[in-house]
Amino acid sequence: MQISWNGFSSFEIITKTPDGDVRLVIDPYRNSTGLRFPRTLEAEILLESHNEEDANNREAVGGDPYVVDLPGEFEVKGVFVFGVSAPLKREVKGKRLQNLLFRLELEGMRLAHLGALDRPLTDEELQKLENIDILMIPVGGGRVMDPKVVVARI
Repeated sequence: MQISWNGFSSFEIITKTPDGDVRLVIDPYRNSTGLRFPRTLEAEILLESHNEEDANNREAVGGDPYVVDLPGEFEVKGVFVFGVSAPLKREVKGKRLQNLLFRLELEGMRLAHLGALDRPLTDEELQKLENIDILMIPVGGGRVMDPKVVVARI
């Protein structure tokens, strides 16, 4: 397995399956964020945790990826993806923004990606993410969790 960080909450994961390599891209961002998204990424699976410019640039990912942008359980090319609804603390017009947590099962390991989570995980969310081997978590404060919150709760 190869994991590459692209900036913000975006990752590329290349995993081996019995049918060959499968490429996942998580949260491709728009260049309007101030960072330049890699132009050469292709994927079989595209995960979008939230619908904001730092995670919703589907057009930047080549190939014909299967898109997961809703809660649920998915099996794509031998990769298991579990999308868990985890609304953000931030609100727009009095409504909490939607966010997905992802639990991935590949190569006998469990990975979790917390999207743009800006609050501690609830007990229910923690249960859905138990036994994680690799955790990808947004940290920095402001629009995502503060480092002190991460250390205290996760």
